[in-house]
Amino acid sequence: KGSDNGQLSGLLGITVDTNNNIIVSEYDNHRIQVFDSNGVFVETFTHSKGNGGQFYPHGITVDSHGNIIVVDNYNHQIQVFSHTGKFIRTIGSKGSGDGQLNSPEFATTDSNDNIIVTDSNNHRIQVFSNDGNFIKTFGSHGCDNGQFNVPCGVAVDSVNGNIIVSDWNNCRIQVFTNSGIFIRKFGMFGNEDGQLNKPSGVAVDANGNIVVADCDNSRIQVFSANGVFMKKFGELKYPFGVAIDSNGNIIVAELCNKIKVLS
Repeated sequence: KGSDNGQLSGLLGITVDTNNNIIVSEYDNHRIQVFDSNGVFVETFTHSKGNGGQFYPHGITVDSHGNIIVVDNYNHQIQVFSHTGKFIRTIGSKGSGDGQLNSPEFATTDSNDNIIVTDSNNHRIQVFSNDGNFIKTFGSHGCDNGQFNVPCGVAVDSVNGNIIVSDWNNCRIQVFTNSGIFIRKFGMFGNEDGQLNKPSGVAVDANGNIVVADCDNSRIQVFSANGVFMKKFGELKYPFGVAIDSNGNIIVAELCNKIKVLS
């Protein structure tokens, strides 16, 4: 733990680019760091909010152009940077209207490079075009199908375009079509195989399997596309963010400020 290059504090989000560089967000250090696939430090960047305001990055993803999309949680915005860390644009502002955000957590992109955001304290998903225009929203507060109690992680299945969301306080995963129509849910509170306790980051592998950071159970669980439990990885400490590289390795951001690579 620390604030020097290569050290981490407040590690939350993690993603990989097309070169398998590992890109992480640090809430406490208010910055993004980039490491190569061997874990060697490459670069770091931050973003000034003006008036002494700080940058509070949570979830992080990369679009097809290599741009780095960062969920700026405390500022209720999305910040977009080039692959070299040059600021491009801000999306969103605090509120509950269309295109507004309240403590967003994670983001991903679909095949059209639309940006899909878990608008956590508004208990919904919002979708923006790559240049930041509001497209649609779905979900509401509750525990019925298609409702959320703090949506957290989000991923897209590249085969069918389905949107996979971890429903933090409902301790389940929900799957939607690309247009936001509910398909299925799986998981429930517990610590047995297939059960979840505060699921956070999610990712989808090349076979469509869904990888879940089962945060408060301190493990990773892998499910089929239909939600059937397949396997688990233990010996982790509060995994929060998760990504998959081009070799199929699962890369995990632990809340104890460690990055783990699982093969």
